[in-house]
Amino acid sequence: MKRENDLPESARNAFNDYPHLQPSPAFNRAVLESLASAQSQRRQSLIGKTEEFLGLGLWQFLASGALGALCPVIVLGGLLWSSTPPPDTEPLPDSPITMPGLSPFNEVYRREYELV
Repeated sequence: MKRENDLPESARNAFNDYPHLQPSPAFNRAVLESLASAQSQRRQSLIGKTEEFLGLGLWQFLASGALGALCPVIVLGGLLWSSTPPPDTEPLPDSPITMPGLSPFNEVYRREYELV
């Protein structure tokens, strides 16, 4: 039974008998020398010197700086957003337990105010 994507025997033999090309040592040497010269030219530029000094690629350094600036913005934004009351709520009435200007978290000052 023949499937429709099977190759004929002659095509399979042609693929199997196709010579495997190997690059010559001179070609490998020429490619490696061109890569080395491109790398040395890159190191002589300002961006290359900066990357070598930082130990990172320039895009990695910029991405880490952006992430370092974004994290505090997210945290401070979340704190600010969570501390503001929704616009449709009324403020709590003053009571002897929560005096105006005193935080319920500040236990020492509240006790001193009630003792006076």
